[in-house]
Amino acid sequence: MLIQLLRSCMGLSEFLNGDQITGKQAAIVFFAWLTIVIAVGVLMLLYTSNAV
Repeated sequence: MLIQLLRSCMGLSEFLNGDQITGKQAAIVFFAWLTIVIAVGVLMLLYTSNAV
């Protein structure tokens, strides 16, 4: 979903360059990254609690 949104807005190389990123795109990237970090943290907690 995120990749499709980025492709519709601009090319990936232009997006990664960051010169013309909009606030909405920055918010999407930030919250996608935050969601991934939280999900990995929860998975690590579940894994380590089962391992002990």
